[in-house]
Amino acid sequence: MKKINDLVIVSHVLHYKWDNILYAYGPYAREIDIWADLFPKVTIAAPLRNEKPPSECLPFGRSNINAFPQLESGGDSMQDKILQVLSLPVLLIGLSAAMWRADAIHVRCPGNLGLLGAILAPLFSRYRVAKYAGQWNGYENEAWSYRLQRKILRSNWWKAPVTVYGDWAGQPKHVIPFFTSILSSQQLEFAQKNLINKQLHQPLRILFVGRLTREKNVHILLDALRLLQGKGIQFECRIIGDGSMRFQLEEKLRSLKLFAEEIFLGALPFEKVL
Repeated sequence: MKKINDLVIVSHVLHYKWDNILYAYGPYAREIDIWADLFPKVTIAAPLRNEKPPSECLPFGRSNINAFPQLESGGDSMQDKILQVLSLPVLLIGLSAAMWRADAIHVRCPGNLGLLGAILAPLFSRYRVAKYAGQWNGYENEAWSYRLQRKILRSNWWKAPVTVYGDWAGQPKHVIPFFTSILSSQQLEFAQKNLINKQLHQPLRILFVGRLTREKNVHILLDALRLLQGKGIQFECRIIGDGSMRFQLEEKLRSLKLFAEEIFLGALPFEKVL
């Protein structure tokens, strides 16, 4: 049996190189560190910017992780979508070049590179795994490409392990329920004990932890807080995280005239979040 040395990870996550150090979104970087403990060499095929990373990013903690830069594409406007279609040959060539060297392939979905990775990976390696870090059962008005990625990953074309958040009935055996790998068993046990003893408080305590991006729907959370305030329900809210929408969300907070203080705490170290 061939020794598996080089894991290639296909990811749409934006990576940064600054002072010769590789960075990415914090929880993602910690998860990739775990993969790097399992393989002698990890190569990440993903978009890469040579600039200072935003505050939500952390450096990778393993020396055996390298980047294989891919074309940065995507966006919501019609112009962005047209450019993405035109860039398809470049994306396919770039991913193929990365996968050609792979002993094993890990594809991260949903995302534009994840879609192409799910199509290409079976051509390059029998040793492959995918992670679908989204809502596996779908939702109203979701992107058609997300539905297509799930269809591919459920199909006999992929027919390799796919980890998903949640246990959904009627799924193929290779679709495996999975919970985040960045929490230890001791931390999960501690959380379960707290859940048993949890009681509702007055004022209500509301916590959000995650990136401040459109798909995380923090703007809807702010609308919900305004409804609570309108009904005279007292609450405390803390929003932990950073991202491209922070300025817009802070503006929305002011426009809604919410009375809650210290809502946006920014990015915090993992231990402090817990």
